[in-house]
Amino acid sequence: MNSTELGRVLARIAVADKRNIDEITIAHWNECIGDLPYAATMTAITDHFRNSTDYLMPAHLVRAVTAARRLELPATMSPEAPEDCGAHRWMPDGTCLHCTTRPALEEARA
Repeated sequence: MNSTELGRVLARIAVADKRNIDEITIAHWNECIGDLPYAATMTAITDHFRNSTDYLMPAHLVRAVTAARRLELPATMSPEAPEDCGAHRWMPDGTCLHCTTRPALEEARA
């Protein structure tokens, strides 16, 4: 997303939780979510505030946009499929049906 879009993203967040936005905040959020598509990010913000009382952090948006991207993929395809696994088949809990290594589960257990 470009700087104007990032400004709109942060303004939408600030309207909901009254956070202060300054140059350091803008730079930090740009590093964390600047590569996300604008429309998907705005949808993720709306969904977050509609369904959660958690203080919105960049990781919430990265997870939500990533999950939305996965839902758009065919059930047996993933952009990050390792060569030895073939195509991923993502399960609702974020694991791959075919992989023996399940990073999402390992992170959750840590």
